[in-house]
Amino acid sequence: MVDGASSSFMGCPVGVPQGSILGPILFTLYINDLPDFCLNVDAQLYADDAVIFTKAKNPEEAALTHIQTWLTRSCLTLNTKKKTVCLFLSKQSASTMPSRSGVFLGAVELEVVNEFKYLGVIIDSKLSFKNHVKMLSKKIKFHLCNFKQIRGSSSEAAALMYLHSMIFSHLSYCITSWSMTGSTILKPVELLYKKALKILDKKPLSYHHCNILVKYNLLSFLNFCKFSSVCLIYKVLHGLAPSPFKEFITLRQTRTTRATTNRDCVVPYRKTSFSPKCSVYERNCNLEHTTLIHKGMSYPDHLQEPPEGVAQSQPNVQSPLMS
Repeated sequence: MVDGASSSFMGCPVGVPQGSILGPILFTLYINDLPDFCLNVDAQLYADDAVIFTKAKNPEEAALTHIQTWLTRSCLTLNTKKKTVCLFLSKQSASTMPSRSGVFLGAVELEVVNEFKYLGVIIDSKLSFKNHVKMLSKKIKFHLCNFKQIRGSSSEAAALMYLHSMIFSHLSYCITSWSMTGSTILKPVELLYKKALKILDKKPLSYHHCNILVKYNLLSFLNFCKFSSVCLIYKVLHGLAPSPFKEFITLRQTRTTRATTNRDCVVPYRKTSFSPKCSVYERNCNLEHTTLIHKGMSYPDHLQEPPEGVAQSQPNVQSPLMS
């Protein structure tokens, strides 16, 4: 209605008016059956974003014929110029990265890229997360400059709020994925983490950060990463995480042994060391994490009940990793 005049009603047999409130919800419901048509591939949906992935030895095994059929039946078209293919190859095959994907959607061959951005995380074909760490470091540097400028006139409570909301929030996002890269790649983020602590306590860069950790009951960067992994494993084992994670993290289901008593997880066999590292921890590392979370940290609000036989009697340690 404009100046008391109303427009006439018009039918909308297909689609929804652009800019409508119900548009995103209706579109999500409309494409919700896409995984049912992915007979030879897997699909991951998040809102209106979709990622299709599969394991194949050649492009023919990764054919998207069923996807094209679903698009036709759903009266949908894709902008193939914005749809790309990222190939995750073995170490031997990675040296000869093909210039063409060989994967077609309809009659159009999709472009091969070395990396792509999904939900704010830059994923490269080698799973090094090098460019994602660079992007993350750039964001943290910007907020650290602001933090340094306002710290002198901010109270301790306000400074802690800024640290958690503007720095730790970026660090904790998908840290269970990108923190599994090499220590050399993670080094810039770790240095920025220490710098943030020193700005918080108004200390020079030469000051050792361990004293600050004790003073504010915060975690070191290494424990920062471990805590998020432990929380993820806990949620998977207790049915609080998305169902696809259950395939990678399971408890030993054998006769009562020392391993089952320690609640060890099964480490699936993978050809690369990255896969088992990012899914579950080995027994000795798992025990270290168990001690860490049970004796020195608070559980998230929805994980307040610790596992059987574990008592939370120690003082809590502040941590921003609550997801």
